[in-house]
Amino acid sequence: RRCLASSAFSWFVLVLAILLVFLGELLNTIVENVVDFIVGDQYDARAKKIKDMSAGAVLIVSLIAVVAGIYVFGPPLLALFRSW
Repeated sequence: RRCLASSAFSWFVLVLAILLVFLGELLNTIVENVVDFIVGDQYDARAKKIKDMSAGAVLIVSLIAVVAGIYVFGPPLLALFRSW
């Protein structure tokens, strides 16, 4: 029985992608908390823009992680489905 991510490089790609998503989420949370601390309860369009850009960066990192997952799991899964 083989593991889907059998090579060391595949494991490296997966772990790196997961860590980058966690790091992105951590930085996004920090940015949101700092912005909330600065502006308080009042609405500020600049604060919204900063938060949106931070969330957009997390989205981009998450999409890169999806691509990494497809890179690692795509070929073995295709081979598995073709063998049915």
